Amino acid sequence: MVTKRYLDDSDQDPHQPTDKRMRPAPTRPSLASVIGEVVMVKNLQNLFSAIEPLLRRVVREEVERVMRHICGRSITRSPSLRIELEAGGGRRPRLELRFTRSLCLPIFTGSRIVDMDGKPMQVVLVDKTSSSNIPALMRVEVVVVDGDFGGGEREEWTSEEFNDHIVRERRGKRPLLVASGGGGGEVVQNSSSNNNNSSNNVSIIMRDGIGYLSGDIEFTDNSSWIRSRKFRVGVRVIMMPSSSTTDDHLRIREGITEPFVVKDHRGELGKAWSIPIFEVSYNTF
Repeated sequence: MVTKRYLDDSDQDPHQPTDKRMRPAPTRPSLASVIGEVVMVKNLQNLFSAIEPLLRRVVREEVERVMRHICGRSITRSPSLRIELEAGGGRRPRLELRFTRSLCLPIFTGSRIVDMDGKPMQVVLVDKTSSSNIPALMRVEVVVVDGDFGGGEREEWTSEEFNDHIVRERRGKRPLLVASGGGGGEVVQNSSSNNNNSSNNVSIIMRDGIGYLSGDIEFTDNSSWIRSRKFRVGVRVIMMPSSSTTDDHLRIREGITEPFVVKDHRGELGKAWSIPIFEVSYNTF
C-alpha cells in the first residue's frame, strides 16, 4: 500500500511567504480622498470656464489678422462671429429701408396693418451717405420676422441673417400675411413665387424710394407659438429694373418694425361685444 503524504505547514519554508501574505488586502478610498478629487475636478471646470472667453478672443483676433494679411481689406464682424465681405470692401450698406411711423397697437388677426394715425404704413429708402442714386422703381417683399431679431446692438446684419429669421406659417395654416389687393395696385400677392426664401407673396411697389403698405394686409395667425411670442414686419428688396442707376451689386439693408404681439381676433370680438352685467335686486313685499 502506498502511503499518502499530507501537506502541512512543516513542509513549507518558514522564510518563504505564503499566498495569503503576498496578496494585498483590498482598501476602500477614504472620504477625504473622494472629497479632494471632487474639489479638484470642480476647480478644473471653473478654470476652463474662465479661460474659454480669453481663448476665443485670441483665436478670433489671430484669424482676423491672418485674413487681413491675405485679403488686404477689413473684415466685418457680427455677434455670431460670422465673417462676411460685403460689397464695397466690407463697408456697411449705404442704402436701407425704413418705416416712417410706428404700428397701431394692439394687432389682431384679420385686422388691417396701419400706423398710429390709422393710415397705411409708409416705407422709404434712406441714403445714409447722400452719394447713391435712388432707384426710380423697385419691388419690395413684405415678410414676418421673429421679434427677437434686430434692435439694440443688432442694428447691422447680413442678408443671410435676415432671411434666417423670417417666420413661416405653421404647417397646414395659411400664409402669415395676406393682402386683398387694394390700394391702387401697389400691393401685390401672387399665387406662386420663384424665390425659395419667400415666406409669403405679399409685395409692394416703391417709386422714387417711397412705398406704402396700402390695401388690407393682415395677419392670419397669432404670435404665441414662437419662442419670442412677438413678430416684426420686415421689408426686403426682391427686384429692381436692370436699367437702374444704382451701383452694381449694391446691397440695400432690410427694414423692420418694432416687435409686437399678434392676438387672436376672438379676443377683439370679446372685448368689443362684452355684455355688461346688471345688478338685479329683489324686493320683498
